[in-house]
Amino acid sequence: MKEKLLEIISCPGCGARFTLVDEEKSGGEVETGKLLCSGCGKSYQISGFIPRILDSYKENIEEKTAGNFGDQWTLFTEMHSFYRELYLDWIYPLREEDIKGKMVLDAGCGMGRFLYYAAKFGAREAVGVDLSRSVDVAYQTVKDMPNAHVIQADLANLPFGPEFDLFYSIGVLHHTPDPESRFHSVCRALKPGGTAHAWVYGYENNEWIVKWVNPVREKFTSKLPAKALSAISFFITLFLQPVLKALYYPAGKRDIKPLKRLLPYFPYMNWLSRGSFSHTHVVIHDHLTAPVAFYIKKEDFQAWFERAGLEDAEFIHRNENSWTGVGRLKGGGAGK
Repeated sequence: MKEKLLEIISCPGCGARFTLVDEEKSGGEVETGKLLCSGCGKSYQISGFIPRILDSYKENIEEKTAGNFGDQWTLFTEMHSFYRELYLDWIYPLREEDIKGKMVLDAGCGMGRFLYYAAKFGAREAVGVDLSRSVDVAYQTVKDMPNAHVIQADLANLPFGPEFDLFYSIGVLHHTPDPESRFHSVCRALKPGGTAHAWVYGYENNEWIVKWVNPVREKFTSKLPAKALSAISFFITLFLQPVLKALYYPAGKRDIKPLKRLLPYFPYMNWLSRGSFSHTHVVIHDHLTAPVAFYIKKEDFQAWFERAGLEDAEFIHRNENSWTGVGRLKGGGAGK
């Protein structure tokens, strides 16, 4: 942990700042120690260079979800060269220049692939938070970046006051037990006028997934050991990747309209076709590992932003199967 993180974090219980005690340093960072709240006196551990600002999980499903995604991101640790393009695609309509000089929160950072680019794009400080043990991989991803930080914490109980100019949450909220409450919790970490960016699974055009895939994932694949699910995902990728590269990719690249009309689920599958075999493998594993996944209707997603006190909101139907929302926090603070 870089000591300047003490200027950002605060006790999730009472909001007071932490004092660093019993610390041991290595390479200029705090490797182990304790964060002692100057208000209520509660303490949290620092281990493996990461502050673990966690109380007990509130729901068993949250513990299971954190475990599954922790397993996923300790299996899939490769930083692909196209992650830069992927990050810019996912944070659209935000751009690289919207990151520069800002206090940025990555709400659900996984293995740190997007946190890396937030820091690289010149964020004043980029802070990644995740509930799962993927934070250990994320730390390895960004450990040499002076403006990047990793914290293990719960989005429902974040260790921040209104510290951030911008947060993004990509593919995380819909895997929590109460996605809207987690969204409002993250919004409370924004400064007045700060920008909220969230990407969630959409209900529209995903009715078939809700009906057929969700039950299989909930009752079977999410219960499998990580390596077994990785093997199943690998074999699915073996069959899917040639179809993506032979049909979906050229149809999009050459704008072959008759083929685009014939190919099912085209916008999303065309997006997937642009990546490598290993990326497709990760995506399939990601779809099958979560114990819970909500598919959000546009009107419900819009209501999140309204109730959080966000204005000038913009909503994008990304790949015609998911929703991106961007809004600005009013001067008075977030709702709920």
